[in-house]
Amino acid sequence: MSDASKSWPAMSRERAEALLTMPGTPFEFEEVVIRGVPTQVWKNAPPTLRDVFAFARETWGPREFIVNGEEHVTYEAFARAAVILARDLVANGVKKGDRVAIAMRNLPNGRSPSSPRPWRAPSPRR
Repeated sequence: MSDASKSWPAMSRERAEALLTMPGTPFEFEEVVIRGVPTQVWKNAPPTLRDVFAFARETWGPREFIVNGEEHVTYEAFARAAVILARDLVANGVKKGDRVAIAMRNLPNGRSPSSPRPWRAPSPRR
């Protein structure tokens, strides 16, 4: 057995998680109350998925984000497609707070959902 294999893994998963999430790190946890439930969240996480896309677009715009065979999609192109889909949803009546489900294959084949139709979840029974 080589010396390298004797030292692998370099640390436990628990130790790595503790180092990554300790105060002052990008993955620091904090507890917040969400709908009345105390919940552990990342303290420094972007507040919305839109913010994640905007950060990626601004930071890595022309770089490749998705590669599937011969198809290459940049962060910029992906962000544009997401904006087009969002506008289509709004044009179809989706409003803030609505729940949206997108059903499609998990392949970046250049096709986006066509004719998005809003679906409203039934109100919870009380």
